[in-house]
Amino acid sequence: GNLTLSGNNLNVMLPPGVFYVPNSIAGGTQLNVSNPENPIFSFINVPVGATRTLTFKARASCDLIDAINMGAQFTNSFTH
Repeated sequence: GNLTLSGNNLNVMLPPGVFYVPNSIAGGTQLNVSNPENPIFSFINVPVGATRTLTFKARASCDLIDAINMGAQFTNSFTH
């Protein structure tokens, strides 16, 4: 059916060594950022047919340089 998406939380699982930069979210609100590798954001309802864009900054630790130089691949995971 056509339902409005509501009660929206977004769980972000960043790769090891990549951390959310506090207070950098746009389009949403920090809900729980006690673990900067797994921040949780909330955002307003999304009506049927609409889209919502959330952006934030992340930083990588210097330990990732070796992994990058060795061709490691990094992915983010998102759950709603």
